[in-house]
Amino acid sequence: MRRGFRFSAFRLGRRVAPRGAWAPLGLASAVAGATWERRCRCDDEKWWTDPAQCSDACALWQRTWNGDWDGRGPPPGEKMKATGKIRHLILVRHGQYDLEGEERGLTDLGRRQSEKLAQRLSAERQLTKKDRYGEVRIQYAGIWVSNVTRAIQTAQILAAHLPDVPLMEPDVLLSEGKPTQPHPSSSASRLADLWEDSARMEAGFRKYVHREVDHKRLAEKEKKKKKEQESKLGDGYVPEATPEAHREEKETPKEVKEPKEPEHVYEIYVCHMNLIRYFAARIE
Repeated sequence: MRRGFRFSAFRLGRRVAPRGAWAPLGLASAVAGATWERRCRCDDEKWWTDPAQCSDACALWQRTWNGDWDGRGPPPGEKMKATGKIRHLILVRHGQYDLEGEERGLTDLGRRQSEKLAQRLSAERQLTKKDRYGEVRIQYAGIWVSNVTRAIQTAQILAAHLPDVPLMEPDVLLSEGKPTQPHPSSSASRLADLWEDSARMEAGFRKYVHREVDHKRLAEKEKKKKKEQESKLGDGYVPEATPEAHREEKETPKEVKEPKEPEHVYEIYVCHMNLIRYFAARIE
C-alpha cells in the first residue's frame, strides 16, 4: 500500500473473459521497439526475462520500492513534511452488459447489480468505518466514470442512490482497452491498438492515481521562501533577542500541539476490468 492512498474494488458484471490473465510485467504504457506492421509476439520462455519484447512495461515496473511512484515524492534526502488527505479510491466495474446489442448497454441483471452496489455504498456512509487509521465516517467526494455506455448507466444508478454526491462528466481516460498483449493469448493484438490503449490508460493512471500533496513542489516553495528571507535580512544576519523577549519566552509555557488527524476522502470510479487491473498492478 502506498502512503496516503488506498484501493477498493467492486466487480459487478460477468462476461466471457479473454483466455489467460494479464501478466503483471506487461501492464504499462506503450508498446516499444516495433514497427506498426509487426505483430506483438511473446515467447513463453522469454516473457518474464524480457518483457520489453511485448511492451515497454519494464521502463515503469520494478520489484524494488519506488517512493516516487507518482512523481510527487520528496526530493532525495528529504522527508515528507505533510501527509495531506488520505484518498480512498473505490474502483467499480460496470454491471453485466449486452454483448449482442449495438450500444452494449446494461442488461436487467446488470441494472440489478448496480442497484445492489448503490444500496451498499449508501449504507456504508451510515456506519463508522474502523481500520488502521482509527474510526472514520465515509463521505463520498464524487463519482467519476468512463465515456462507455455501460459504465455511464452504472454510474447513473449509483448517483440516483447518492443524490448529494456529484456525478462528474464522462472521461475517455477511464474507458476500456488493452495495455499489452494478454499472456497467454490465442491471437496477437493489433500493435496500433496496444500503442494507443496503453498510452491512454497510463494517462488515466497519472491523472487520477496520485498523492494529494506534491512534495517536490512543496519543497521548492519552502526553498524559495527561505531564499527570499535570506536576501532581505542579509547573509549572516541574526536578529538579537531583547531581555524582555527572553524573559517572556522563559516564563510562558510552550503549547503542545497535538498531531492533526488527516482528512479522508472517498472517490468512486466506475470503469472497466482491464483498467482496474492496470491501476492495481501499476501502483504495486
